[in-house]
Amino acid sequence: HKEGKDEDLRKIFSNNLRNMDLDSRLVKYLTHLFPTSHLEAYAKFTAHKISNIKKIDTVVTSLAGIMDDPLLSFLVKNNNCKLIYVQHGGGYGLNKKHLAHHIEHEGSHAMYYWGTGDNNVYPTRYRNKLFARIDNSVIIVLSDKQDNKSIGFYLKIRKNIDIKYKTKSIVCVHPNGPKFNHNNIQYGTGYRQHERAKLIIYDRIGNSFLYARILSKRPFLVLDSYELHPESENAIKFISLLREAEILISPAELEQKINYWMQFSPKEAKREFEEKAQLIFNHVLNQPKIQNIFDI
Repeated sequence: HKEGKDEDLRKIFSNNLRNMDLDSRLVKYLTHLFPTSHLEAYAKFTAHKISNIKKIDTVVTSLAGIMDDPLLSFLVKNNNCKLIYVQHGGGYGLNKKHLAHHIEHEGSHAMYYWGTGDNNVYPTRYRNKLFARIDNSVIIVLSDKQDNKSIGFYLKIRKNIDIKYKTKSIVCVHPNGPKFNHNNIQYGTGYRQHERAKLIIYDRIGNSFLYARILSKRPFLVLDSYELHPESENAIKFISLLREAEILISPAELEQKINYWMQFSPKEAKREFEEKAQLIFNHVLNQPKIQNIFDI
């Protein structure tokens, strides 16, 4: 931000923090590192139209730029508006230790989830019709947690699929994650490519594309390789239904499950998956739509 640090203002800020009985080291860090955009430039924020909302009782948003910024949520609520947040990515409600999700939840009057919270709505981010035609491809979608060592497991899986089934498979890594010294790696995937695949394999349950796959009702697998800390009964149910449908599986089961789904033609695989995953579809897709809850 272009604003420079105002040392006098930061002294006042430091004193206020000390009066809150915060740890002295934390006070020191916050005083030095607190962004100028939220301290020195606060007057500019308060002059923004988001701080002067008129004749609006409720603000509903799923914009990450607002949800993960406590100052913006404060400015909206300071107008006596009810602030409602809606899940905008994956993993919500599945890890109570996730600090960013906790900040979003606490910044709103109410938080709505895609089937994993106390308040739930029909998934709002992805389309639910006019899907691309399904083909025989397989996509392995990885998170930004993989490295040059761990990715070897997935590259081996991809190679085996191509040899055994004479098809095209792709390993897609997170575009904001590490760069890899391997061939046959794609950085990110598009909606159409993702929709067309007969089978998607996710390395973790927190991938937001998982919901796009639920909406299209096409086969996918999720590796149960990360510790989960569900926050609600609905989150526990969501995880349980994925396991019961044999979607959330251990890495040791992956090859067997790939063989199972690859035996079908694309249309047969979709039909079989709709039967196996009916309960998880019901749980996620039978939630009320956000526009009906708030009469948007």
